[in-house]
Amino acid sequence: MDDVQTEKEPTMEEILASIRRIISEDEESEKTEPPAAAPQPAPEPAPEPAPEPEPEPVAAVEPEPEVFAPPPEPEPEPEPVADVFDLTPDMTAEPEPAPAPEPPVAEPQAPEPPAPDPAAVDDDALVSSATAERAHTFFDQLAGDMPIHSSQSDGTLEGVVRSMLRPMLKEWLDQNLPAIVEDVVEREVRRIRNRR
Repeated sequence: MDDVQTEKEPTMEEILASIRRIISEDEESEKTEPPAAAPQPAPEPAPEPAPEPEPEPVAAVEPEPEVFAPPPEPEPEPEPVADVFDLTPDMTAEPEPAPAPEPPVAEPQAPEPPAPDPAAVDDDALVSSATAERAHTFFDQLAGDMPIHSSQSDGTLEGVVRSMLRPMLKEWLDQNLPAIVEDVVEREVRRIRNRR
């Protein structure tokens, strides 16, 4: 490939010879031409625009020696604004205590409440002591009807609610899940069929 390029490109000597030949031809043509009669007056040149003022030379400024300053100290973080509610948990709080071992679950036995002392009964109470005692008995009975399984409950309110909702959720899913799945599958099959 280099050979092809070198064949096309003239050498330096050829270029110089070509320049000499052009110059000599120009000189010969000037000698052979008769002098022109009267030179034609040149058209009036267009007025030149006003020359731009030359900028004043700037004196060379010697560079000042660089002074290395110590790096700036980082700015302290700004204090949080008092009117902004902080939603991030406080990580400096004490770690959660280890869960206490769960005691074996036994059917709770409600102790019989002691009979209220008639002298201690407040006259300003909204309900009589007999009514309050009956309501308390009903609440104890209701609590006894709903056993809490400790294997699924971790002892917290959330765990208790979860263990109570589990049977209801299972029943609802057994009744409704097949219809939901069937409906979703039908829609997806229709969508795929319509694409074709």
